[in-house]
Amino acid sequence: MQRKFINKERVFIITVFFLSSICLSILFQESLYKSLFLLLTILIWGVSTFYTKSISLSSFLYILFVLPFNVTLQLPHSVHIVGTEVLLSTPFVSGIYVNYLVPTVSILDIAVLLFLASAIVENGISVYWRLLKNWKNGVLIFLIILIAQALMLSSFLSLFNSIRLFLYILFVITIVVEFKKKFSPKTYSSVLLIFLSNTIVQGVSSMIQFTRGSSLGMNFIGESQVVTGMQGSSFLELGGQLFLRGYGTFPHPNLLAGYVLLSILVGILFFERQKILSTILIIFSFIVLLFTFSRVSILLAGIFFLAIFMKKIISKKYILSSFVPTLLFERFMNLFNNGDSGLNDRILLLKKSFESLKDNWFLGVGVGNFVKSMEKMIPRTARGIPLLQPVHNIFILAISELGSIGFLSFVYVLFYFCISSIKRWNLIKSLVVLYILIIGSFDHYLFSLPQGLMIFSLLLIILCLDHLYDDKEDIKKN
Repeated sequence: MQRKFINKERVFIITVFFLSSICLSILFQESLYKSLFLLLTILIWGVSTFYTKSISLSSFLYILFVLPFNVTLQLPHSVHIVGTEVLLSTPFVSGIYVNYLVPTVSILDIAVLLFLASAIVENGISVYWRLLKNWKNGVLIFLIILIAQALMLSSFLSLFNSIRLFLYILFVITIVVEFKKKFSPKTYSSVLLIFLSNTIVQGVSSMIQFTRGSSLGMNFIGESQVVTGMQGSSFLELGGQLFLRGYGTFPHPNLLAGYVLLSILVGILFFERQKILSTILIIFSFIVLLFTFSRVSILLAGIFFLAIFMKKIISKKYILSSFVPTLLFERFMNLFNNGDSGLNDRILLLKKSFESLKDNWFLGVGVGNFVKSMEKMIPRTARGIPLLQPVHNIFILAISELGSIGFLSFVYVLFYFCISSIKRWNLIKSLVVLYILIIGSFDHYLFSLPQGLMIFSLLLIILCLDHLYDDKEDIKKN
């Protein structure tokens, strides 16, 4: 029998709508369409609470729903407090404006706060009090290190990003420790439908971007303003022509590629439970992946399919096939004929990161401050363009920003709650680890951007929740 809402949950829903209406009325002056989109997402969350009969489960599904949409609000560079101007950020490196150095509130940040608040309403504040009171798990120590680092560096940006990192870790811990019992067959279907609908939206928009050569003007749902050939846009020259890579509503094609890779993993994970939905999700996700022209992600997807094929080859039931268009073939071949500078740029950033790490190995440069730390040693591309972006390796990036003590504390917390919770191993968990290791070694978004950080969080959740991996026989028994 489904549980009925109690009074405090109803009060919470009303409070969320009230606070949302106040915030959106302020945002309304900046962007009408963005305000309407955010209002629509909150209404969807409210309706889903009556469907799931759980505000925390609805909040989790809300996170999955808004994940692809890069809807953000940049904080001002400074604020006036009691007549004194307080500097929040200095987003310039050698006179060049850098987006990475601007504190930005993402819709995902709000969604995570909504989830954590929902968990408190349903289970009481004691859930997190017990968590922080237990020194053995390292959560409180990690929080103290993050705050102390930001204060010592006198960096609001570092403090802001540190709080975000901590909240996302708290989100993972809550799912792994307290929330896993809420997953049910109905939840699996909802998760698949959300990923499928989002992938369709991302696929259609990225295909139009590719053929049109420019963005579609949907900045109110997070689409980047890009044009083929414009500096700052991610495009490539193949067959003597310029092509805009598919962005969807993500800030970069590589991040879109990371999302559809996650969709492929979700499809594989739930294949035995929902064969039709999972198959559609896997196939369509791979098609979308091709339009991102992300070589590492396409290669990783091929490894996924090969691994599943090798697992199923004995039964000879499931064969997932794909095609490699001529443009993609040329895209890969550019690695060997100096037709692409991507690899050289990554190597340059990696070298500079070691120089930064050497000077800040103990305290770190602060979460989100990596680009700022390169101000006196900015690497440049072969064309002389400054490479003002984080190092494309999340492991080097994390230790550079957190410092040795912060990084060890971060790893310890993940190990305590995630790695130690794994009771059995299987193929999908191996694919998740492979995802983190390969993508994490060639890009930075899993640690540096809210959407990437959420993808990383969901990968950890998939890795830790053993009951998601019941095989076909277990499903029939249940």
